[in-house]
This record gives sequence, C-alpha cells and structure tokens, in this order.
Amino acid sequence: MVEGENLSIDERIVELTGKETPRALFIGTASGDDPEKEAEFRRHYTDRLGCHTDALTLLHDRPSADAIERKFAWADLIYVGGGNSLRMMKLWRRLGIDQHFQAARARGCVLAGLSAGGLCWFRYGYSASRRYNNPDNFPYIRIRALAYFNAVFCAHAVVEERLEPFREFMRGQTCVGLALDDHCAIEIIDDRWRILKSREDAYAGRIWQRRGQLFSEELAIGEPRPLAELFQR
Repeated sequence: MVEGENLSIDERIVELTGKETPRALFIGTASGDDPEKEAEFRRHYTDRLGCHTDALTLLHDRPSADAIERKFAWADLIYVGGGNSLRMMKLWRRLGIDQHFQAARARGCVLAGLSAGGLCWFRYGYSASRRYNNPDNFPYIRIRALAYFNAVFCAHAVVEERLEPFREFMRGQTCVGLALDDHCAIEIIDDRWRILKSREDAYAGRIWQRRGQLFSEELAIGEPRPLAELFQR
C-alpha cells in the first residue's frame, strides 16, 4: 500500500460501511505481519479517512481464538494486505480464519484488500507466491482461495507483465478469469458489480474459454451490472 495512491477507491470502501467513523481492521498475514504495512494502513485509514483502526497479527504474537473472534466482530470493514498469498491461505485455513471471514460477510461487513487481499475473495488466485523462495525463476501458481465468487483473480496484470501468461493459463480453466492492474478495483455488492479506477488508464479485463477458444474483453468504469454477466462463459 502506498498511502493515498488509490484515495478514491479507499474513500468508497469507507463509504460502503454506512458509518460516520467506521472501525477498520487490517490483516497483514501475506506480508508476514510487517509492522510498516500496518503503520501505513493506520496512518491512511485513521488520519486521512477518519476510521478507528486495529490490526490482526497471526504470525508472531498470535492471539487466542476468543481474541480473534472479538477482532472480527468489532470491525465494520476488514482490509487484507498484499504479499505471499499461498502462505496466507494456508495459515488462515489452519487457524479457521476463513470461517471468521464467512461470518463477517454474512453480517454485512465490508471486505476489501489489494493483491493477495484482492484475490482471496475468489475461487482461485493467480499468484507469484513462489518468488518468495526463488525470486529469479519462479512459476505462477493457482491458489485455492475463499471462493465467494467463481473466478480466477490476477492482480498487477500490466505493471508486473502478468497479463499474457495469465491469458495462456486461462486456457486450462473452467471458470472466468479477472485481470486487474494497479489503480483499479472491482466492487461487488449483492448481485451487482462495477469497476472502480483511481487512474483512467488502469486496466481491468475478463478472460474466458469456450469450446477450446479463448475470449477476452476489457472492463470499463460504468454503472453496476448483474453479477451473473461477469461470470458467464
């Protein structure tokens, strides 16, 4: 997170809570609970966006099961940071964090994030997590995520030159692929979706396979549309 680079998107996340001073919980599992990432979030969401903020750390001073439940119950919005998606999802499942997310979603808590915190809401994520072990030569992998939405999600599509390898990857997939670059987001509320951008040239696209042929379309900013259209192949 770079403070303020996606201000309009962050303002929308806060607005969706419907609260004047919402309670925002940061989860930085993917970054190894990096204290600087937490500090950036607190500065931005407290000082600039007017939230009460807290953080849930799981890798070092791990809280009790009751403390984790209280943190989730406290939050009006939960923001998941970026980093190692594979490690994040494995730890979440081992600790039952995925179940806490399900409960938060059911009560209407706003769920948001970037990079690993963007892909985690979908069925699968297209991830560079292997680079943490071998930064010079790593394969992209498919990670099983929380599966709230039936798609494969790819972050940093253009800035990290992932779009073309992701297109090839999608030839073997049975669900839709969503490729988003930095400075844009997808907003899903109930059965409607739309694209948000903090920069007009930020890329968002949809990729799918049908009868052995690959199709793609760029997704533009617009009014909310039916969610079924987004995942249709």
